[in-house]
Amino acid sequence: MRRYFVVSITIALLMMLFAGINIHAQETPVGTIEYFYSPGCGSCQEQAVIWDKWLEDNREKLARVTTEKINVSAEHAKALSRGYNQQGIPYFQVKNKYGEVISTGQGTQSEEQLDAMVAVLFKPSGVIEFTIGKKAYIKNGKEVEIGTMPFIRGARAYVPLRALSNSLGIHDENISYSNRTIILKKDSITIELKIGLKTIKINESLKEIDAAPVIEGSYSFLPARYVAEALGYVVKWKDGRVIVAEPENKLVSKSVPDPIPVLTEGEDKYYDLENMLMLGGLAEDDFFFENEDILILNDNPTYSGLVLTDEENKIYLIGKDGQYFKYDLADTLTFKDGKWLVKNDDVLRIGMLATILNGE
Repeated sequence: MRRYFVVSITIALLMMLFAGINIHAQETPVGTIEYFYSPGCGSCQEQAVIWDKWLEDNREKLARVTTEKINVSAEHAKALSRGYNQQGIPYFQVKNKYGEVISTGQGTQSEEQLDAMVAVLFKPSGVIEFTIGKKAYIKNGKEVEIGTMPFIRGARAYVPLRALSNSLGIHDENISYSNRTIILKKDSITIELKIGLKTIKINESLKEIDAAPVIEGSYSFLPARYVAEALGYVVKWKDGRVIVAEPENKLVSKSVPDPIPVLTEGEDKYYDLENMLMLGGLAEDDFFFENEDILILNDNPTYSGLVLTDEENKIYLIGKDGQYFKYDLADTLTFKDGKWLVKNDDVLRIGMLATILNGE
């Protein structure tokens, strides 16, 4: 019986390998699109035809996206639990893999508009995730095994030296360790840290930090935030995970400098919306303001413009056919001294919005 079990497992593993499945690089779902409708809605009948055709035409592309159709009449409680709040139907929500709403659509959506709503889910995530207590990290949807686990100490997340460095694109030949000194090199940036010292040297600039590299067992561990930020990455903490957004997620263009806040109030930083759109890939002549609240897009095949407001944490995208959908932000925009300002992590959301407008 035991022999039969072992043989069965072996065959199953071989079948997985022949099928091209990489056990150590498992792809994870990228997100969800939820379609809210009601059978009595005339527009929903038209939308159902478009929805079904879109699903069929994009079956392979949507293999890693959960699609769900929710009847707001028969499944009212479920619809409310998913975030539906009596919006007009048809209504769509696109959520990332953490369940956060990143875009919405209201009214009948064409296949092109559905494509645009989910486009950001299919771009390389540009995100690295280390989970406390897990011997693996995820980069661009693939899991990479590592030799030991990240941990928390003194309210800081510590990640193994080599795993953190490799995940940030630093190759082994650019990692050196001698006399308790760690030197990391990437492009034109050199980072130097010393075990037990709360300092970090970036090129010729030395600054104090509140956490020092440590040795645990046979591994060196680095405070993840300071190393990642030294290379221009954006670091967040969420539900036991260190989430590192790659520089590509800031969508830096050659003609516009890295995001620099134009206003700081306490811990909040505000950025110029126009600059953030250009960081996301739009050119200066791709758009102009018709008035204070209306941004017109030049020669855009899908969208006519954006409606901006400081009363809701949303931006409204207006389609060529007059339809619109909402693009959700974490905070409301701020209008100050004749400019629209974006707050904190919404810099990334505006960058993603620019990629949608670019049709990428």
